[in-house]
Amino acid sequence: MKVLPIAALPNQQLSVILDNNQWNITINDVNGAIAVTLVKNSEIIVQNARAVAGMRILQAKYQEDGNFAIISNNQGVPDYTQFGITQFLVYISQVELEIPTAPPPAVIPATYFDPLGGLPLRFAPQGYAEATTRSSAATFAVSTTFEAVKGP
Repeated sequence: MKVLPIAALPNQQLSVILDNNQWNITINDVNGAIAVTLVKNSEIIVQNARAVAGMRILQAKYQEDGNFAIISNNQGVPDYTQFGITQFLVYISQVELEIPTAPPPAVIPATYFDPLGGLPLRFAPQGYAEATTRSSAATFAVSTTFEAVKGP
């Protein structure tokens, strides 16, 4: 990750060579929001995209040669008065984008759960008693109904 030099100015433009590509970056303040235009090798990649602190500027389908982001110490809204102080423009190379940042979420297999909707015993509170199965509950309901119909 490379930190690119930006000044605390509302509108600015810089040109930089990153990973053998010529990038022209324009940063504009638009009614309190920061808009970024990225041109790679004379081809407009994104024009006036709103910058959000901590989020990549380019969509995934356009980041084959890296991506850019504005990072902030407090994840606040990008503010040109804080550029170079608490907010910075960074370039993330394609190699860095391919590095996994977090392990995939753990998969919980179906064997942990009762197919009838009961909780597994490791989640059961103290004094937990196994629920009756549907077949025994149905038998109880039928016998109770039969006795009620039978009468005196």
